[in-house]
Amino acid sequence: TASTPQNCKILIDAGCDVEAVATGEFSYGKTPLFFAVTRCRDATVLALLERGAATKIVNNKGQSVRALARSHLKPETYAAIVAAEEADEREWINWRETKSDGLTYGDLDLRFLERPLESTDVVDDVAVNPTTHISRRGAFLRKNPQRQQKQQAPPGKPPKPSTYAPSEPPANGDALLRAVADASDAVETVGALEALAAAYADRKGLWLPPLAEDIAKAVPRDRLEAAAAMLGDDGLAARLARRALGGAPRPPAPPAPPKAFQRRVKTPAPPPVDATLPRCALSGEPAWVDDDVGAVAAAVATAKRVAFDCEFSAVEDRVATLQVALDDGRVFVVDGTLNLDPLVDALSARRVLGYGVGEDLKRLPRRDWNVDDLQRRFPRHKAPSLQRVVAEVLGEYVDKSLQRSDWDVRPLSSEQLRYAALDAAVLLRVEDELSEAS
Repeated sequence: TASTPQNCKILIDAGCDVEAVATGEFSYGKTPLFFAVTRCRDATVLALLERGAATKIVNNKGQSVRALARSHLKPETYAAIVAAEEADEREWINWRETKSDGLTYGDLDLRFLERPLESTDVVDDVAVNPTTHISRRGAFLRKNPQRQQKQQAPPGKPPKPSTYAPSEPPANGDALLRAVADASDAVETVGALEALAAAYADRKGLWLPPLAEDIAKAVPRDRLEAAAAMLGDDGLAARLARRALGGAPRPPAPPAPPKAFQRRVKTPAPPPVDATLPRCALSGEPAWVDDDVGAVAAAVATAKRVAFDCEFSAVEDRVATLQVALDDGRVFVVDGTLNLDPLVDALSARRVLGYGVGEDLKRLPRRDWNVDDLQRRFPRHKAPSLQRVVAEVLGEYVDKSLQRSDWDVRPLSSEQLRYAALDAAVLLRVEDELSEAS
């Protein structure tokens, strides 16, 4: 994670992926936004949010950006993360489901907790057992003693002595400390503190508290307070100044900029889709399949292009219907109560078109899919609805009034069948138009 917001913006402009996912043992699923939160970098977090960083991610520990931010960031930064999550229209990505290491952590997200709450759990908003700077020390091994890394020496063989030793102070440390004491004003004090901090930055050992005490003795408090305010929140020099002031609270945030220059925390809702556009409709009638999916699977295997969509059942993790559209104009609406395995095998064995398929794939039988999700061809921070894409790409209006109708009822109405079939068939037309435009 970049140490300053400006560096962060430069790296993004240079082509760095703001959604790159770490795959290390204790970091799987973390993006740059995660790392900025865990390092308490409020300014960098705000810079990443401004660039549209995704917030709906759960790492392999079961922690979300919002759950971690509750105990790691300032209240105003936490509020910005909550607003960004509410405005984020992308699907949740939960790495705990697929890459869990089976270990126990704090700062878990209540919405994705894998176990029932216990009487000893502490819940703060969505954070379960939020941690503090002090409680994080050694907490992992206390919760997961099986991961203890220390090796016992074999019987009769003494353990190897520790090779750790604190570093010697820098050779010019006294001169740099005198420069801090002799500075004539707050500006010179800031420069001297930064030079002193840089000299100590790579030193081992507990050097910061005694050095801060020397600074407190050598520098008048009013000049030190002014320098601390100029240094702000981040960096080693700022820590030195605050520690020298006796652990004084961080300086107050600067006044808010004029309203015209304030960053919008919550993205405004897009205008409604123009309902006066020509209605998007099927070219023929869909085929209802409620007996055997074998014929549909065979048609999928020989088609040049295939698109699919699902309507959800009120029963958790079930689909009510699975719609399949072929490039020859045929559209099938398959009853979700059938054995869908043969059809899902045929679909997952080839490239298929979909739109925002994250929840669909969770409810269908598990396979290694090759889905070309058309939603990903649009900017990730927008994630527009299919209705809006059809309006912008095809200039037609898709009526979504039946989206939340009862899809478990049998028989489905003819209007429901056409609605369900259209959601799959229109994807082939959208891909054709996008290909021509490119």
